[in-house]
Amino acid sequence: MNLILGIYYSKGIKTFEEYAIGNRKMSTFVLTLSLIATTYGGSTLNSRLDACYRNGIYAFMLDLASPLSFYLAARFIIIRMQEFLGDVSVAESMGKLYGNTVRLVTAILGTLLTIALIVPQFKVGARMVTLLLPNLELFNSISPTIWVVLLGCLVIGYSTIGGARAVALTDVFQFFTFGLCCPVIIFTLLYQTNNPDAWKTTLTTPPFNLKAILTPNEAVNCLTTYLIWAVFPFDPGRIHRFYMASSIRKAQKVFHNSTIIRIILPLFFLGVAFALHVGKHTIEPNKNALDYIVGLTYAPGIKGILVAAIIALLMSTADSNLHAASVLVANDILPIWTKSTQAKPTLKTVRIVSVVVGIISLMLAIHTTQFIPLMYSAVLFYVPAVTVPLIMASLGFRPCARAVVWHMAINIAITMGMVYYKGPQVSQQDIFQSILVSIGVLFMMHHFLPKLPHTGWVGIRDSTYLDYETQATKLWWASLWPNLKTLFTSNYWSRQFPKEKGIFLKFGSYLVVHAFIALLHMNKSYFIPYIYWYMAIMAMGTYFLAYPGLHGYQAGGSR
Repeated sequence: MNLILGIYYSKGIKTFEEYAIGNRKMSTFVLTLSLIATTYGGSTLNSRLDACYRNGIYAFMLDLASPLSFYLAARFIIIRMQEFLGDVSVAESMGKLYGNTVRLVTAILGTLLTIALIVPQFKVGARMVTLLLPNLELFNSISPTIWVVLLGCLVIGYSTIGGARAVALTDVFQFFTFGLCCPVIIFTLLYQTNNPDAWKTTLTTPPFNLKAILTPNEAVNCLTTYLIWAVFPFDPGRIHRFYMASSIRKAQKVFHNSTIIRIILPLFFLGVAFALHVGKHTIEPNKNALDYIVGLTYAPGIKGILVAAIIALLMSTADSNLHAASVLVANDILPIWTKSTQAKPTLKTVRIVSVVVGIISLMLAIHTTQFIPLMYSAVLFYVPAVTVPLIMASLGFRPCARAVVWHMAINIAITMGMVYYKGPQVSQQDIFQSILVSIGVLFMMHHFLPKLPHTGWVGIRDSTYLDYETQATKLWWASLWPNLKTLFTSNYWSRQFPKEKGIFLKFGSYLVVHAFIALLHMNKSYFIPYIYWYMAIMAMGTYFLAYPGLHGYQAGGSR
């Protein structure tokens, strides 16, 4: 299905801009789902489901740090990036500010990061297929490596052929596949539960008992995680949705909508974990919750649908990063490397690059065993060197090009030493510390190097949308107090009072019938203490039924 969609949406692509950003004609809905599908991939499913099973509400609270970064990016950064809207990549935007050297370094680090994000998708996808294989005797003899190759070739195929439109629209298809599958899994796990009151016991267990799990140490860890995730990484795969938007308003809507969905999806993960505990499923510490869920017995066909949905979500992350990498290499690395005078690369060039990057990612997926350290190391190189100066430029601080080049060189050297020293032990805390060091280095380079005109805190060059947003916010606050005061006026409440007889008749009938049915099902031991409350509700219902016939209603009297 993905391959068919990729081939179908490849029709009519004649220019590089159409291939890279889809001519910025895609809707907010498509870009939002594409951004979410790009965010949720193999490593997320692999880690977050298992974390929710073992830590419950605490893991969910940690997951809320990511929506926070989306909101902060939309509220304070995206609205200040008007001048970058005509570009096709983050490297082109950095090059516009600081020259070709910064553009080349940004593109190289961005490409390395996208490849590091593609590798886990191929690895986890092949593992999912392998878990399905015991039920398929025909494929038992096939090596898992073959499944990595087949999955990689599929992603490379439709991403290379279809470009931005194919990637975004297959992301929508893949997101819906997973979104429909999650509720089915929750229902299936709960349906097999013999004790209908098991959920009450589950709520008292540590993973779902907030008082038991949220100790002072956990509270501090939550706050630390929020600080770490407060900086949106602006990695090439996700920030590419900004460049695919036709306006700042649309880009801001995409990130705002993604914030909401990023809260809903962890709720799904928490629901799956809760259903596992209600059903008394025990997962050993050395086994991943995702593997356990796939290995359960379902109705015929459900397991295949589940594996297909998981693979679809992995592919959505892989294809977005592959597309972003091909644009970075073709648009930002090759022209500078070859000193080409051509304005934009050809379609043939970017498609060849897409295939080459895909093959490199595929080879790494085959030969890499620990992909999480690889991913964290790539993020550690990219975020301090690229994200920090990009965000600072969006906020109005723009040092000279030499300062940014030195800043990148120092941060890359520090990161190389940290990766060499820590190896697989690189963590999120290291990324946060590197961001703080990067900010300090950027200000230090600006201070020590010779000052040039129009550098430092110069503000943003195009503040059109920012000014509009500021005025709209001021008007909203100005109208808030008068609106609040109207809540305490009789005129407001008289307008809210029902004017039609049917509303009173329907509500009165509902109260009487509801109280009567509830009274029939009341336990006899509760009859004497509670009978008068039921009578009161019936009396209220009778009053509402009679109200349209009263003098006050007929004469238009007071409420």
